[in-house]
This record gives sequence, structure tokens and C-alpha cells, in this order.
Amino acid sequence: MTTLMRSGAAAVIVILTVTHWLYCQVEAKAPSSCVAPAYFGTCDPFVPGTNIGDNGKTTQVISAWPAGPADKAGICPGDEILAAGGVLRSSHSFREFLRAIVSDQPTPVDLKIQRGTQILEFHVPRVRESTLAELSEQKYARLMYFPDGERLLTVPLDESTEELKAFGDYELQLGQRYGFKLAEGHWVPQATPEDRFKQVEEFLGHTPSARFVMRLYHLTGRGWYGPDFSALLLKDPRQLLVELIEPASPAYSAGLLPGDEILEIDGRPVAGLDQKQLSDLMLKPDEHAWQVTLRIRRGASEMTLGLKTEPTKDLGLGHFVFKASKMPGKPSPYALGAEVVTGVGPGEAVVSQVTYPSAAFRAGLLVGDRIVTVNGKPTDQLTPDQLTSELLYPASAFEITLDISRLGRRVRLRIVPLTAAEAEAEIDRKMTAHGPASALCTDAPL
Repeated sequence: MTTLMRSGAAAVIVILTVTHWLYCQVEAKAPSSCVAPAYFGTCDPFVPGTNIGDNGKTTQVISAWPAGPADKAGICPGDEILAAGGVLRSSHSFREFLRAIVSDQPTPVDLKIQRGTQILEFHVPRVRESTLAELSEQKYARLMYFPDGERLLTVPLDESTEELKAFGDYELQLGQRYGFKLAEGHWVPQATPEDRFKQVEEFLGHTPSARFVMRLYHLTGRGWYGPDFSALLLKDPRQLLVELIEPASPAYSAGLLPGDEILEIDGRPVAGLDQKQLSDLMLKPDEHAWQVTLRIRRGASEMTLGLKTEPTKDLGLGHFVFKASKMPGKPSPYALGAEVVTGVGPGEAVVSQVTYPSAAFRAGLLVGDRIVTVNGKPTDQLTPDQLTSELLYPASAFEITLDISRLGRRVRLRIVPLTAAEAEAEIDRKMTAHGPASALCTDAPL
């Protein structure tokens, strides 16, 4: 897999969310047959299995797919990719560099890596992206209400089509309840004009005329406050366009919409601000709420919106995700390895993601499972914070008993929580300072 990922900073700027479909868009000779990674024989490129981040100048490995070619070769999180197949990152755009990493042929790729002060050379095989999933007992699947396949999930191999459809139906209900609709494969407020969001999609790289784009976003962090939306920064001409908005957020309450152009932030013109200043104006490490005033252009009209702030949530950035609760300020080292969404009915908690490797994955938890009880307690008697502390991040390794409803059938699972290091050790990997990695990797920072 070659996917652009976010950095660990509290407020950062990253170029264009690039997933496999960007390669498909750039390289496909027949775009109509390869608009998204559906993995049904239409667009399933060959990759070394690296998840990468790019800041506009350098490309860094965020992680390597477990048991994939890059992982087995000893490529590690934190490695900077200097060249791929002889193509230098320093003298090529990221799109051009991506073409050198991803291929429609099963040929190996030579990667030149900088690790600390070392310069290393790797000759890495490439496999189909769908093969990467199978190596870790997973598969790619798409939710039924995305006919073009853009809503792509990685799920356990035994996940059924019927349960994925049930989960898709649940997300549809959830989106409608929060006043959102689907547009071009993304959840947006109901009031979002179609032409405005199509403009956002163009800038995200869905058409050849897309200009250079940088994404402003934030990460969840204790003590960080913000209005909960992401924006796209266009360098030429200098523009800042609203991209995605968090449900039930200050941005949503104020009426901000995708496609709105932000002209001023607290009276300061966007054109005169650099990327760090823009982030600093919209995300602050304070212990209290504050207000930001935006001057925006919507179509031919201009208006001013006052947005209150709140503790930041983790934006879905591409799909609609409601998490049961924020992560605790001091999370337990133990985890189930699952994400849960709530919201349609009282006490509902539905699994939206199962991490590999994890205790939940090993126990057979599936996307779409509705959790009925946790250690005998009905979920309608648990607050979101209790769900977090008793289910997602338990305080100890004591066994958790879950009663779940799977397509109307009651199933009981017994799960012993694991630390991240324990989960990785089960597949002969380890945790490093940069994240999960091959046993060949070291903890030496860049």
C-alpha cells in the first residue's frame, strides 16, 4: 500500500491526501474503468507496501504493511525515501514520485533510503495491494452505498457482505440524523451545494486541472481547542477552501460549508499568512474555549461567521466517523483494537474498525457488530466515557466479555486486551519510536 498519512504534530500541513486512487487517476489509460480502488480487477496496482507521508519536499515512511515486501526487506517507520527506481524525490513532484513507487507491473523497485546518517539501498518486490491485505488475514471491501467504490475498508477475511451492508445502512442513518448527505463519496452538511463540493474534489486531485493543494488539519490532543474543520490551501492563486466539517461541531453550528473560501481569520487576510500562522490561528493549546471570526466567500456573496471552539475531535478526513468518545488524556497501554460509533439509538455501539494485529481481531470481532453488553452491563447503561474506559482502553489485561448482535444473531466473545507491543509481537514485529515495525528495524530516531 502507498497511502499518504498524517504526521504526529499537533497542527500540521500535508500535501493532498493521496491514496492508491491517485495513481489510478494519473496512470489509467481508461479513467472510466479505474476511478477508485474497488479491487475487483479494475484497479489493483502493484506496490512495495509502504504507507508514506509527504510535506511537499520529502517523502517519509509512516509504516510498512505487516508481512509485505517492504516490511520483510527491513524498511522502517521514519525512513526518508530519497529515490525510487532512480527517480529523485528532490527533483520531482510527489505525483511524479508516486508513479515511480507504484506500478501496473509486478516488477521490483529500487528504493534509496536515508535513516539517520545512513544511506541505504533496498531492492523491493511489488505485489498487488489486495495481496497485502490477504497477507494479514484481511481483505478490501467497499460499503454498498458507494457505487464507485471510494468508501473502501480493510476488514477481516471472514467479514460477510451482509454485515457490511448492515453497517452501511447504519452509517446512512447516522449521517442523516446529524444533517449530513453524501457528495462525491464524502459526508457533507445537507446545505452544501453540489457545485461547491465538486470544486473541492477538483482541488483534491480528481481532475488533471487540479492545482497544488496543501491540507490544514489538526489531530486530537488533550488541551487543544479548535472549530473542527479541515481546509485546503491553494498556492496559486492563494486560496483557503473549507474541505470537511465535523458533525455537531462549532463549524457545523455556525453554518460553514465545504467549498467556502476563507478570506480572513480574525481580521487577518489569508493571502498574507504562511501555513504555520494559519494553523496557529485555528488551533490553540488552551484549556478553555475561545472564538474565531472568519470572513468567507460563498459563491458571489461574502459573509462573516463567528465560530466558538471546543476540545478537538479527530476528523474523519474522507468519510463519516463518529467515535464513542475522545481518547482519555492518559490512555491505558491496553487496548481492544477496535473503533466504535454511536448515535442512532440509545445505547447503540457499533464496531466501525478492527485493527490488525489486535486482541479484537484475534477474537473475531467484525465491522458492523452491535455491542449489546460489556462485562454484563447493557450499553444503554454506559456513557461514552465508560465505553472508552471499559471497552476500548481497559485499565488492565483482565478478560472482557462482549455480547454482540451480528445480523440479529447473538454472539458472545471473550477478549483479553493486549498492549501494542504484545499485539505486534504475535506477528513477529515490534514497536519502535516511530511505530509498529519489522523486527529488523531499530529505534534510532532520524
